[in-house]
Amino acid sequence: MVLITPDGLALFAWQFSTVPRRDGQAGGRCSVFRNEGPILSSTLILEAEQLAWRRWPGTRIYTYVCDPKVNSTNPGYCFLRAGWRRCGRNKHARLTILEKQPD
Repeated sequence: MVLITPDGLALFAWQFSTVPRRDGQAGGRCSVFRNEGPILSSTLILEAEQLAWRRWPGTRIYTYVCDPKVNSTNPGYCFLRAGWRRCGRNKHARLTILEKQPD
């Protein structure tokens, strides 16, 4: 599922795997998110997660954050502001895994 704001300044894409992943993660994955527009990133994330749960009810959603590539002292901050939580690191400990469970 690919979501783009009407002005084209923000992009969000979900990928849902129907087969088990080698890294053991399950659910809907945010595979890309970029925001260059005026809307708060956390607001866009909240809207995108509602659309994901409408399409895949009751599914865990998650994403990876490559800490060194984020120009922030708090990588994943916009997801954390949207109520997501850190739930670990990937196999090589280079990526933070963030998740959110449905209500």
